[in-house]
Amino acid sequence: MNVRNRLSTIFAAAALVATACAPTIGPESSASSPASSVIQPITRKVVTFADGYEPKAITETFVPGHQSSGNNVKLIVQDALVSNPQFQVYEPQLATELPSLDKSTWKLNPDGTVETIWRLRPNVKWHDGQPFTADDLVFTFQVSRDTSVAGVAVTPTDRLIDSVSASDPLTFVMHWNAPYAVADRTSVGDILPKHLLADLYQTDKTSFANSAVFSTEFIGLGPFRMVRWDQGSQVEAARFDDYYRGRPALDTIIVRFVSDPNALVAMALAGTADAVLSGASGSSLSLDQALEVKKRWEGTGNQVLTSQTGNVLWTEAQFNTDYARPPGVLADVVVRQALLQGIDRQSLTDVMTNGLSQVADSFYLPGEPLRSELESSIAKYPYDATRAAQLLTQAGWTRGADGVLARGSDGQRMELDFWAREGATDKVAAIITDDWKRLGVVGTPYIIPAARRTDREYEAKRPGFLCCVRVGYDTFHSGKLHQRQIPTAATNWNGINYGGYVNPRADAIVDTLNSTIDPKARLPLERDLVHEYTANVAILPMWWEIFPILLVEGVNGPRPNFMSATANMFEWDRVL
Repeated sequence: MNVRNRLSTIFAAAALVATACAPTIGPESSASSPASSVIQPITRKVVTFADGYEPKAITETFVPGHQSSGNNVKLIVQDALVSNPQFQVYEPQLATELPSLDKSTWKLNPDGTVETIWRLRPNVKWHDGQPFTADDLVFTFQVSRDTSVAGVAVTPTDRLIDSVSASDPLTFVMHWNAPYAVADRTSVGDILPKHLLADLYQTDKTSFANSAVFSTEFIGLGPFRMVRWDQGSQVEAARFDDYYRGRPALDTIIVRFVSDPNALVAMALAGTADAVLSGASGSSLSLDQALEVKKRWEGTGNQVLTSQTGNVLWTEAQFNTDYARPPGVLADVVVRQALLQGIDRQSLTDVMTNGLSQVADSFYLPGEPLRSELESSIAKYPYDATRAAQLLTQAGWTRGADGVLARGSDGQRMELDFWAREGATDKVAAIITDDWKRLGVVGTPYIIPAARRTDREYEAKRPGFLCCVRVGYDTFHSGKLHQRQIPTAATNWNGINYGGYVNPRADAIVDTLNSTIDPKARLPLERDLVHEYTANVAILPMWWEIFPILLVEGVNGPRPNFMSATANMFEWDRVL
């Protein structure tokens, strides 16, 4: 059954869902006041979210294999030093401002070392009323670098930080052994409450990662505090009256976890959810579904918002010779060029984004301020099946009697596995392998089950392609395809270079780019890097990500081009 037909069924059932799921009248509204009373009932501002992804914990640092994005709940109950509410927008949150060269809070020392000095906001409190201080950040740094604690993985960026210190309760200093271009927005990760966890860390590191403080008994710094987490069902959070930015407008937030995307739609149509969130998980609301709801809502005050997050979605080849099958095929850059040029990416993009996005040719978004400076350095491969066939012939592949390409040197047939993560992008596998079939390539689609989505070893050992990976250009600059990011058994399969791509020249450019802060000096490096990756087809770029969110009338909050709808939760409100 196609998406449109499935949604028609959902729409037909929505009225029944509305009746079945309608909220009961609570104690506050079950009885009216006596006629003689002049006291009016207090109307509470409550927003109910429906979310397809339930995190294993609020602080997922210690959860092996946790996904790097999609935890909308965390942003409701926890703050950080720096917030990224919109594409390329970084704002101080618990800090008063970002470290700055002009203000000498980002210091480049003559010996090559660096200091970033974070001034913290005064009067910030944990949800249990205890003060937040720089000591919490020092403790967080200590724990997050301790590999004897379950789940801890030291990243390449971590290794650039020699130590941290607290010169006073409101000053946190990070000591770097080398310059790092985005040090002004790099901190210590998910902040931990020292007053609640220090004793456990000292006495029982084995049990530390399982502390309920990370999940059902979470104590955070955000605008809302955890009231209850019924795992497998919902989270309830209440306004934190001592929040340092002031009193949040909403009283209560309820996040209901619904693993079936069709049920998410039904909840929106039935009015049992005030907002339906999307995210990186396979159970998220798809753009197709959101746009069908938009049609259904025409003429109402309800909204379907879409955000262009700046992330590119792409297909990643398997370069590791230990796992790639057939051997030697994807290692050939000419073959990769042909496979990319043989995909009708405009049609693919139109299908996947309903015409709301554009074909991606690199990791620089059209309209990006630097794009005009980099345009000539981007190697482009527009759809051209004839040219793709010529490239495959050039690489030594010819069609056999059955129409399938075979390698002249050994008769190896071109049969490629195409893995896709379950969810809104799983149909990409069928579309792309169908395009390749016209070239004589046998593509075998395989949808990774949701249960294996966080199995890093499983994905790292795939034999062919993986789709659809999503990151922004900052991730490429910091080493997304660097050799040090290759997942291996030695790293406990941590690392985001999922295909084992190796390019020493590109790695050297990344290393230099990471340590170069002057924008004028960075520009030639950015040109070199984008050319190196695109000319060598290190990735097969597909389209630019579009995230939808459904909002009922009167609920206001997400900023344009939001990175996560809940990133600015303090600003949300509801008009009653």
